[in-house]
Amino acid sequence: MTTRNAVVSLVAALVVVSVLAPAAAWSAGAQGQQQQERQGLVVESLDAPGAATPNSTITVNATISNPTSQELTEEVAFRLVGDDQDIVERQSVTVGPDGTTSVSFTLETTNFGTGDYIHGVTTANSSQFAQLDVTTDADVSFDEQESDGTQVTVDEVFVPEGGYVTIHDQRLLEGDALGSVIGVSSYLEPGFHEDVDVTLFDVPGAQFQTSELTESQVLFAMPHLETNNDRTYDFVSSNGSADGPYTVEGEAVTSPAPVTVANGTAGGGADGGTSTPDAGTDEPTGTATETEFGGADDGETTGTEIVDAGGDENETTGTETGSPSLVAELGSGN
Repeated sequence: MTTRNAVVSLVAALVVVSVLAPAAAWSAGAQGQQQQERQGLVVESLDAPGAATPNSTITVNATISNPTSQELTEEVAFRLVGDDQDIVERQSVTVGPDGTTSVSFTLETTNFGTGDYIHGVTTANSSQFAQLDVTTDADVSFDEQESDGTQVTVDEVFVPEGGYVTIHDQRLLEGDALGSVIGVSSYLEPGFHEDVDVTLFDVPGAQFQTSELTESQVLFAMPHLETNNDRTYDFVSSNGSADGPYTVEGEAVTSPAPVTVANGTAGGGADGGTSTPDAGTDEPTGTATETEFGGADDGETTGTEIVDAGGDENETTGTETGSPSLVAELGSGN
């Protein structure tokens, strides 16, 4: 997802202005010893959306573990900071000896402005946090991977109005928007999705001469709208007049990734598995840097540039264990 330079500055600002945790009141001589003796609940993992639209609902899940031999009950806190928002929610959590449990926090982004935020979950001595982009723009992240030739996985896709994520081969760069579609996901509800599996060579309206990739090559993930409310991907069968791609400033959002086919041959382009739209009309053409897409709303064909969405830069921003400054930063608040 998109690089967010403001996040680093935001983290630094949070540390400076945060209210210190109770541990900070310990004397310097005893603090290290007491921290070492005190073992508490640990945030093992965080499942937090990387993007959301304004006035929507997000859910953040975390796995909390107890590394001790006795049952522990502690406060677990969620905090979101950014723009003019500073939201803290707490839960009392009990975990048995050497056990784990899950916690969930739900937040409404009502009155949130578009921009970058940080949200995370913290216990008394550990925390994990992630970036959140509140936006109305679609985004996608498609990482390098190995495939059996019949399926690929899109790491992250954000479809603000719902829709699909499609997979295109390199004919997309030649302007063949319809014929380059070799895979499409099932319908995706509005919001942020992770690890979306896409079956290849099973696209409504397309006919293929193969059922699997036989060459390793670069493929492109591209989010598409649902424009005619039938929850069926109709871009190919409508000759590009329905279910067109999400665009940002007139540019289709894409993410390329090298896909290695197990037991396949080295490639680099289309592998002969060509598709023919059933619609039978002229396919759009363009230059190596432009692709013609059907209009999402009016069925007209317009020239749309392809733009790389920026790879997988929306990674979790960090994990801290036994860090009083970060615990205070994310866990403090009234």
